[in-house]
Amino acid sequence: MYDKIDEMLEKPCYVADIFPERIERGKIEQYFDVEQYFLRNGEKTVLYRKFAAILLKLSCYFDFDVEFNGIWKRNPESAELAELIMQCRDSDFYINIITEESLFVIGGGFLHMSLYGLSERLMDMTRRLAASEGIFLRKA
Repeated sequence: MYDKIDEMLEKPCYVADIFPERIERGKIEQYFDVEQYFLRNGEKTVLYRKFAAILLKLSCYFDFDVEFNGIWKRNPESAELAELIMQCRDSDFYINIITEESLFVIGGGFLHMSLYGLSERLMDMTRRLAASEGIFLRKA
């Protein structure tokens, strides 16, 4: 499966993010200030709950192969998937989710989720679910 992940990492990448567009170089200081606010004030927990909500809803439509800390599981229960996502919030751990020849990567404490090689249907559904959570999808 890791060869499959490496292959998918070469596909076009989108990010699910709190920002609708990339931050311009001239505003990078403000970006870091906002990022620190999110990291210090519990906003990262809210963000990761939103990521979990998006993925839990997607799991009702698509089969998931989930890798966390070297262990693979097919279609984990909702509570388990949500807990794995939340464990990535404040650690160096990552969760990889493969579905429909696409890859979702969350973790490392980052404030975004990476999406690789999404089909048109998966992109459309992810975009709508992300919007319902106040999250933007944009090309990386």
